[in-house]
Amino acid sequence: MCNRIFSQSRGNNTKFQDDRVVIQGKVADSLIRQLPEGISTVTLLISKYPLPSVNMVGVAYKRYEMKVHYNEQFKLTIHPPADRFYMSLYYDLEPVSSHFFWSDIDNIYILEKGDSVNVSLKKDFFLFSGKGAAKLNCESEIYKRNYDSSELFVNAVNNRDYKYFFNTVSHKIDSCFKLQLAIIKQFKNELSVKDQDILIANSYGLRYYSLLREIRQSMGMNGDTAIFKPVINSDDYKQIDFTIGKNVDPENLAQSPIYVSAIFEKIRLDNFLMVNGIVQLPASIQKTFKTIKNQFHGSIRDKLLCLFFINYSRTPTSFDYLEDAINICNDGIYKLYLLDLQERSSVGSLFYNFHLPDPSGKIINLSDFGNKVVIVDFWYTGCENCINLHQAMKKVVAFYKDNPNFIFLSISIDRDKQRWISSIRSGRYVDPNGVNLFTEGSGDEHPLIKAAKIIGYPTTIILKSGKVVSSNPPFPNGKTIFDGGTKQLINLIDNALK
Repeated sequence: MCNRIFSQSRGNNTKFQDDRVVIQGKVADSLIRQLPEGISTVTLLISKYPLPSVNMVGVAYKRYEMKVHYNEQFKLTIHPPADRFYMSLYYDLEPVSSHFFWSDIDNIYILEKGDSVNVSLKKDFFLFSGKGAAKLNCESEIYKRNYDSSELFVNAVNNRDYKYFFNTVSHKIDSCFKLQLAIIKQFKNELSVKDQDILIANSYGLRYYSLLREIRQSMGMNGDTAIFKPVINSDDYKQIDFTIGKNVDPENLAQSPIYVSAIFEKIRLDNFLMVNGIVQLPASIQKTFKTIKNQFHGSIRDKLLCLFFINYSRTPTSFDYLEDAINICNDGIYKLYLLDLQERSSVGSLFYNFHLPDPSGKIINLSDFGNKVVIVDFWYTGCENCINLHQAMKKVVAFYKDNPNFIFLSISIDRDKQRWISSIRSGRYVDPNGVNLFTEGSGDEHPLIKAAKIIGYPTTIILKSGKVVSSNPPFPNGKTIFDGGTKQLINLIDNALK
């Protein structure tokens, strides 16, 4: 105890030591022994934006990676982006296990300046100790008891029995929700009032976030619109309520990573418009924006506006609302995001003339492509959305494979060269036969990433003659090249080729 007091008092003499956050620990999961060379990668995403990691990668964030063996100690010192900030923490088990509980995108931890924690990472639980550990252990207990509905959802998709699925899952997640609130009470004496409010709001969000996201993704990504009416018309869906019983500061609600995100998923479903079985995306986007603008205010509305553009940035019509969003958004991190988005979306600006190596070490320059149309895809290993984009983009790449004036170019921010090359060879992220470049281990600190203001992945930009044609091209979600976002993207490329 005396040593701890002495260390803390000595640390108070230097502001730098007060502010920095130290995270150290080990992976205590024996499964990593089965990985190549018995090495796993511990990944941390750090951001001042309170968002799930699936959205966090769409805003300003910092990514850290450490390679470790089983029970090998790792240590990381972080310079906090804000007094209170957020961390996604997970370790890699691929290809031994394709999915395990603790890599779930909902598991976001709250950190504060001066925290210094030690963590033991296991498949079913993360255990923290040290300064700031109480709130992290409370979150860990909450996430451990979050209900995973994915297996039931797969059965519902196969059996087309969505109403039964929704009713069944609703009762299960209600039970988990009550248990999560009880866990927060157990930690009450170790948490500030603000932390309690944030964690309570987070539990309200966790109650429905994953479920609503699964339903929405099934409709949007798989084109399974049969799920829509049974869910929307069910009593359980109509009774979804995000009202928190106690008087909680709206600012604290907005600082919950999951709470406002769950509200956003509900807004998207409420405004989902379908005519004769065909999704009316532009009209749905318009209704969603109007709901956010007219029915919410303050920090919650600002965060919803941020989520709106993170999720719809691949749909060009969403930018029709950007100026309006900037005008109604209060000053702060969300307005900064919108202003950056506006700057990045400018057409006709010169792109950074990069000089990057391909897998053989040959240096490729942007100027090498002359006046050709170039689609640049920014990605990294472990990015699930990067995998989805690659799969969706295959139809477009095949369509232009014989056109000498079209280039599909991928640029990875991986820090490990061998990991990058392995990912190329796997064919999961990019075309192994395409033009693949590497930021030489600099990751998102590379001058290209900073100059292009890339803050989320995947990011796709269309260039011609070294200038930006589109910084938010449509996501190629059409079943064929003649429909949906795929058709819109091809039309955009064709116009650039003229």
